[in-house]
This record gives sequence, C-alpha cells and structure tokens, in this order.
Amino acid sequence: METKLSFKSKSKFNWDDVERVPQYDGQPTILNLKYKPEYVELMDYFRAIIKSDEISMRSFELSGFVLQQLTSNYNAYHIRRKCLEQLKLSYEDELKFITEVIEGNPKTYQSWEHRRYVIEVLNKCDGEIDFLEESVFSEDNKNYHGWGYRIWLCQKFDLFEDEWERIQYYFEEDIRNNSAWNYRHFLLSQRILKEKSDFKKELQFIFESINQAPENEASWNYLMGWFKTFEFKSLQNENQQPGELNIFNQKWIFKFSEFPEVQEFQTELLKKSNLNRYLLYLRIQIILTSENPSQQDLKEALDICQLQASEVDRIRYNYWNWFRENIQKDFNIQA
Repeated sequence: METKLSFKSKSKFNWDDVERVPQYDGQPTILNLKYKPEYVELMDYFRAIIKSDEISMRSFELSGFVLQQLTSNYNAYHIRRKCLEQLKLSYEDELKFITEVIEGNPKTYQSWEHRRYVIEVLNKCDGEIDFLEESVFSEDNKNYHGWGYRIWLCQKFDLFEDEWERIQYYFEEDIRNNSAWNYRHFLLSQRILKEKSDFKKELQFIFESINQAPENEASWNYLMGWFKTFEFKSLQNENQQPGELNIFNQKWIFKFSEFPEVQEFQTELLKKSNLNRYLLYLRIQIILTSENPSQQDLKEALDICQLQASEVDRIRYNYWNWFRENIQKDFNIQA
C-alpha cells in the first residue's frame, strides 16, 4: 500500500512493471536491523534497478531518492553517472544536485568524489572555492574532504597564486587550524616557493605565529616539516645514510644550519621559558642534526629528554626515555 512517505508518491514515473528485490539478511537473528517500511520499499526497488541495469530517467530519479536517505551509497552515484553519460543529461544540473547533498551532509567521501567527477566533465571550477568557503568551511573550517577537494582543484586548474593570497584569511580567523597549515605547506612547496632564499620570509610568518600562540602544535609541526630531522640507526633502512630521515619525495627540505635565524629564534624563546615541549624538541633536533655536536650539547639533549619525561611531557614518559637511550647508543655516550 502506497503512503505519503513512499518514494512513489513523489516520483514522476510509474513503477508497476518493476518487481521488488528484497534484501537478503540470511537467517533471522537478534542482530538483524529493523528498517522503516518506506526505506525498505525504496531499497527494494533500487536493487531491482541495479539487477536489471536499467538506465532511464526513472532510474536517475530513484538514485536521487536513495541519496536523500543515504548520501554514501556508492551504487546510487554509479547509476547517476551512467545515466548522465548515456542519457546526455545536464552536468550543470547535477552540480546543483550534489551541492545540496554535500550541504546536507559534508562528511561523506562518496559525495565529494562525485562532485569531482562532475567538475572534471565540466572542466571549469567557477565558484568552487566560494562554495567551499561559504557552504563547507563556514560550518567546519577543518573539513577533511573539503580541504582534499581544494587541493585537487588547485592542482587541476592551477589556482596556486590566487589560493596563496586567499589562504591568509584562515590564519587570521584561527591560527590553530591545522588543515590550513597543511594546505599552506602544499601551496608553498608545490609552486609558490621558487628559491631557498624565499623561505626566509616564510620563517618570519612562522615565528610570528608561534609567538602569537606558543603552545599551538600546528605551527610547530609546520616549522619542523620543512627541516631534516635526525633518525636513529634502529629506524633506518639499508639505503639510508646515518642520521638521515627518510623523506617522502619532498622537493623542499632544509637543514637547520642553512637558516641560523631558527636557532636564534629558539634561543630567544628558551630565555622566556624552557617548559614548552615543542620548543624543547626543536632544540634537540638542532643539536642532533648539527655536523659535529659537542659533548656539552649532547648532554643538553639528554637533559632535555629527562625534563620532557619528568615534567613537561609526562604523558609520553616512555617515549622520552626511549629517545634518550637512542641518543646514548648512536653517539656512544655512557649512561
């Protein structure tokens, strides 16, 4: 019996010729899910469409009803793509549809993949960054799918220069937005940074950001992400040089010795406080990656590990003890 909640009451098409295909749940158990009758009906007809491989306007419409109920249903997106391609439907209209889907539930990766598919076919991205900022990031400025989509847009349509100017807003809004920091690294490392000397300007921005929020892990991670860090022998593979970190094919990676202002910066901060775990880690890395660290500097690194374990970063007590032991092993320091 058809009710007001049935998809048929909203459908433009007749479904009398379609035989429903019920879901197979095996033997009844206490774990079988109980669905609402209107949802069971909708999915029965959808399974029938999939089984018959019907490509039609009513299949296209039905996939939309399914996505209203479950935005992550990849079969529904597959049906829509086949209909779009074979029935020569409007991709502009489909962009409006997927916009509504994402605005209703912005955290399903299937809907973002479908949007990417539509934009690839249209081969233009007019208004896409505005959509992200107004419909997605205004509600959640750390939406993982949105930032991933933004990276794809930037690469496909070469938006690097425009995006470099646009990204500044996010740091004014929230200096702790780790997603914005990741995107900044992507922009700078992939296109914006032309020469090593250009990085000096970026360092000043990093220093200002850290001074603004000294306990902000995102800005410290961003700083460390540009530099080679020491890796213990026990973690190296056969092809690595001693002390060299296995970098994942990164174009720009610097040595601390190339930018003395980093050491000057950490020295000034240490004068104010020696209880910042990120600052202390930076100090350790500067010591360990120097060409010939003195015994005095190595002792300082060991003392910092002890300070981290006992007072500053006690939740990682075991880690700092492990770190300290490996410094002793790699530099032949007697315990």
